[in-house]
Amino acid sequence: MHRSMKTLRLMALLAFATVAGCGSTMNVRGGVEHGATLVGHATYEFGPAEDAPTGFGRQSVTPDVLALARKHVDEELNVRGYKKYDGGDMVVRLSNGRRLVNEELQVAGGAGDSEEFTETQGVLVVDVFDRSSQRRLYHGVAHDVVDADKVDDDQIKEAVHRILANFPAAS
Repeated sequence: MHRSMKTLRLMALLAFATVAGCGSTMNVRGGVEHGATLVGHATYEFGPAEDAPTGFGRQSVTPDVLALARKHVDEELNVRGYKKYDGGDMVVRLSNGRRLVNEELQVAGGAGDSEEFTETQGVLVVDVFDRSSQRRLYHGVAHDVVDADKVDDDQIKEAVHRILANFPAAS
């Protein structure tokens, strides 16, 4: 098969996937840890992330992404009634990473036809701990394809919003 035909099929498949997926490749999960409760917690502060996310080297942590993520976590927690306070009763730890992934995409209609591509994956992790017990109360993570050459504030804002979607309001 001619290379141009393979490329055309790949473009059609990617266009369909983009429309079918509403243009988002973001995979997000987040929730209160089993047996944990946020009742009685009203304040928080940011603490350092101890490690890069699993599968991401420490050098992949991006300070500009963390700064934007902190801003958006502040917004999300403030809307839910939590206040940022030095010595807060919860500690929020953020971690992020970025890595290159080589993938092979099977092209529809061709026996054994495939195209290889490389994409940059990013991850953002939000963990919330009880200060006194050090127990993790909440864990959330978002994975998405990112532009290796720029930081996308809207993408980070969406990731934080979706990660904290199940975070309960302050009581």
